[in-house]
Amino acid sequence: MRLLLRAAFCVALFGWGALLSCAALVRAQTAAAEAKGGGSVVTGRVTGDDGKGLAGVAVVALQQDVETRARPAARGRTDSEGRYTLTGVPAGRYTLTPVAPAFVVLDKVTSWPSGKSVTVGQDETIEGVDFSLARGGVITGRVTNAEGKPLVAQLVRIAPADEQTGIRPRFMGQPGADRTDDRGIYRIYGLPAGRYRVVAGEDTESGIAAMGTGRSFYRKTFYPGVTEESKAEIVEVRAGGEAIDIDIKLGSPVKTYKAAGRVVEAETGKPVAGVSILIGSLAKDSQTPTGSFSGAGAPTDARGEFQMVNILPGRYALFASPEGEGEWYGEPTHFEVTDADVGGLELKARRGASISGVVEIEGDMSRAALARISNLYIGAHPAGGYDNGLPFYSVGRVGADRRFHIKGLKPGRLNLALDGRPQGKGFMLMRVERGGVELKEGIEVGQSEQVTGVRVVVGYGNGVIQGQVKIENGVLPPDARVFVAARRLTGEASPHQGQSFQHVDVRGRFTLENLMPGEYEVTMQAFAQGGRVRHELKQRVTVGAAGETNVNFVLDLGASKDGNKP
Repeated sequence: MRLLLRAAFCVALFGWGALLSCAALVRAQTAAAEAKGGGSVVTGRVTGDDGKGLAGVAVVALQQDVETRARPAARGRTDSEGRYTLTGVPAGRYTLTPVAPAFVVLDKVTSWPSGKSVTVGQDETIEGVDFSLARGGVITGRVTNAEGKPLVAQLVRIAPADEQTGIRPRFMGQPGADRTDDRGIYRIYGLPAGRYRVVAGEDTESGIAAMGTGRSFYRKTFYPGVTEESKAEIVEVRAGGEAIDIDIKLGSPVKTYKAAGRVVEAETGKPVAGVSILIGSLAKDSQTPTGSFSGAGAPTDARGEFQMVNILPGRYALFASPEGEGEWYGEPTHFEVTDADVGGLELKARRGASISGVVEIEGDMSRAALARISNLYIGAHPAGGYDNGLPFYSVGRVGADRRFHIKGLKPGRLNLALDGRPQGKGFMLMRVERGGVELKEGIEVGQSEQVTGVRVVVGYGNGVIQGQVKIENGVLPPDARVFVAARRLTGEASPHQGQSFQHVDVRGRFTLENLMPGEYEVTMQAFAQGGRVRHELKQRVTVGAAGETNVNFVLDLGASKDGNKP
């Protein structure tokens, strides 16, 4: 009945000739009305590079929180004119993304997922979030082995040959990557125009080749069949074009080997079960790892034994790790793989020291803040940095009683920190105490020592900085990105987690949440492609225990850096 009354009122105003337009207006108003109280409305249009609307394109709103990004908060589909409407969108920060894998988004967009950042308020209507798409280019070819036979399920990747080529990941897919089919054929689509290198096979720099898979391993090879990147032929892709017959011939499978051993107690020689093992490559003629460590398969069995597969020739460091919340650690064991499997490795583990105590909150003692403490993790790491690059780091979760227990610690001076997990958003580590004394230089822990009575004091913030960036006397280049960051100046501690850094949305708006009370320096920066700062503005504000603090920036593109007109 309400819809009919609205239609009749519209016809009374504009006449029967406007019936279709009235009907469209009523539908839009009804959708917006239905969203009130149940979320906001976001509308826009998706067009092709010819300006015509693209029908049937799905548009989704993805939350910018890392934990929930894969779950759309709202979705819609374009009509025959390319228009879409998202209803029931809760307040929050989103990336609006057109789901069109074969197309390239031509507008200024976020890097991943490809789309536009939008800050949505409570029960508001946001219009004009438009997208312009163009059909992307294609690179396709065939991957074969040394005998010319097709390789099935072989990963093929592309990389820009020029810095200005911007590959934006396809929705819910791996950017610029594909696997060959049963004929050895791959097809990578949705590419911006540009110059690319195409590569198949796997990286051998780490020395560890997809451990545990048991499949054949091929060395990384660039099109058309070279292992040196400098000798790779460049593939040029035109807008909407297709580069065909980009065939890559790989060599023979690389011979890989196994390494096996066991973990024993350093003092007794007894086997240790359930221990995680980490492995990393060693630099040539050095005891220092060349990069990050990786897990070496399943934890040790009941006899303390472990086995790794698909290891390339090279030198390695292997050690028992308190990864996760384990209680054992070990010094590294070095070994080398040449042309045979390696067995009989023995890793000595020691039961680590521990630190336990309680987490207390300072300032905000609300029920919500107290309840969230049990979501925190406290981490311990060497105060002087990692020894020879070995990642000795242990964590302990805070319980419902606000107590924590960190195990598997190597002796030495250790610093405590809030572990970098999304659950810690809004919390800040203020200080660490023991016996009423603040431990500014860390905690000295002896071999197998059980350190108790530690008091970790945290703060919790509910403050908000919100505002808008306004551009005057010009427009930023299409590749520019605008960010706003807030840095707390009060006290010595720095914020942990919290939304202290944010991409400005399509309307120039930003909202930084979960900030502790205090004085902040708010910085707006406009970045060009390549990460170069083009413009920077700063303001200082005071954030209270609750409520919102407004900060607005006016970026005058007609003024020089010293504020004078050029």
